[in-house]
Amino acid sequence: MNKQAGLSLIQIVVALVVLGGVSALAVPQFASASSSDQARQEAVNEVAGALSSAAAINYAQRKAGGERGLRIADCSDVAALLPGGMTSASYQIQPAPISADSTVTSCVVSGRGKQAMFTATGVL
Repeated sequence: MNKQAGLSLIQIVVALVVLGGVSALAVPQFASASSSDQARQEAVNEVAGALSSAAAINYAQRKAGGERGLRIADCSDVAALLPGGMTSASYQIQPAPISADSTVTSCVVSGRGKQAMFTATGVL
């Protein structure tokens, strides 16, 4: 009688089913971790976009109307331009001076372990 070596078809199928079950449990954990990481970055990017827009509108108002708009001499001053201010303690703006009528593209807002840059123009 021949002695056969190797795995039977049933053993291979069982191994594949077990691996499939393990991967079905593990993959969502990795996917949710990366998607929540991406969501945190997107949230900070949105705050940075809002700050950039508010700074641009403020500069235009100040140039058009004299007294309209707020004085911006530091990146952190831009937070006051958001409706209701920047009330969330989840986000912080790193202070950096801005000269009058100069545009700084390296203002940084950080929060939730992520950071993004925004643009602000100094207004006196």
